[in-house]
Amino acid sequence: MTVWFADASVLLAREDADDDQHAAARRLFSDVAPVATLELAGVSVYDAAYVAGARTAGARLVSCDLRYLVSRDLALTPEQACTAR
Repeated sequence: MTVWFADASVLLAREDADDDQHAAARRLFSDVAPVATLELAGVSVYDAAYVAGARTAGARLVSCDLRYLVSRDLALTPEQACTAR
C-alpha cells in the first residue's frame, strides 16, 4: 500500500474547482490509501521540508508544484498519484 504525503498545493487544489488537479485531488483524499500532510510557512524551507517529511514517513510526496517538485521527480501530481496506485 502506498502512503501519500500531500503538500498544501494539493489541499488547495481539492477545494478549487478551477484547478486542473481538482478532480484528482478530490479522488486522492476520498480513497482508502493513507494521506498525511504538514502545513509549513516560509518559502525557503517549504520544498525541502515536504521532501524530507515524505521520505522520513516512507511516503510518496504529492504536490501541484510542477516547477520545483514534480519536474525534478521529487513529487507526483494528484493525477499521477491516482494513476500510480
